[in-house]
Amino acid sequence: MRKLLLLLTLLVSISSCDKKKQEAPAGCNVSSIEEGNKGRVSITQGVYGTIWFTEGNCMPGVGGTPDCRTCPVSRELRIYEYTVMNDVELSTKGGGFFSRFNTRLVATTRSDANGFFQLTLAPGTYTMAVVEDGLLYANRFDRGTGIFPISVGTGVSQEDFPITYKAVF
Repeated sequence: MRKLLLLLTLLVSISSCDKKKQEAPAGCNVSSIEEGNKGRVSITQGVYGTIWFTEGNCMPGVGGTPDCRTCPVSRELRIYEYTVMNDVELSTKGGGFFSRFNTRLVATTRSDANGFFQLTLAPGTYTMAVVEDGLLYANRFDRGTGIFPISVGTGVSQEDFPITYKAVF
């Protein structure tokens, strides 16, 4: 029942939209920022990526002119041991928001103004989440109810993190 409630909440949040418009910061050229961030990687083992915030109507041809915006953002990023739905406390906000993960926090960092982050991590499977409005946010799941799983092998892996709760797809 709890999983069904989470799924329904996630679907409702994806299909709804916060109508408050915000100006996209200057320089939200996704491909240019992504290319620049790739060139900044200085670790030899672990994970790097960009945290992106998408908002607005991202459905071309539905509801008029799309006002979809994707820009990099600075957020606290947390890496946990691989976490499944049974290991969390759901937030009443729903839609990918969690009050708490009951697994071990492995690492934490903050992305910069270009959304760039990098962390040295041993090979393994982990869960990524960002802190958003005082809650944990993660919007990707695997078939085993794992929350935003990432696999780190030997070397460096790229794992971008999309924040999409204010977007309609």
